[in-house]
Amino acid sequence: MRLLGQFEDARYQNIELNLKSGDRFVLYTDGIIEAANAAGDPFGWSHFKEYITSHASLSVGDFADGLLQHISNWLGKRLDEALDDDLTLVVADFKDN
Repeated sequence: MRLLGQFEDARYQNIELNLKSGDRFVLYTDGIIEAANAAGDPFGWSHFKEYITSHASLSVGDFADGLLQHISNWLGKRLDEALDDDLTLVVADFKDN
C-alpha cells in the first residue's frame, strides 16, 4: 500500500526536521498551485508562498479558509464549482509541550 503518489516507480526520501513550537505544516496537492484563472495563469508557487508568508499569524482555521477564498478569487469562481484538478489542503501547527 502506498500513502503518497500514484506512480509505482515514484521514489521518496525520508528527512528529519527539528521542529519548534509554533512551526506550521502546510500540506497540499498540486491542484492548489496549478489552479488557473480564466486567463490561464496558474496560481503558482510564488502566489502560494506570498500568502503563506503574509498570513502566518492567522489561526490554522482562518489561514486555511482564507487561502481557499484567495484561490477562489484567483479562479474567478466558487470552489464548489467544477475545478480542473482536485484541491486538498492540510494545515497544522506544531505545539511543544
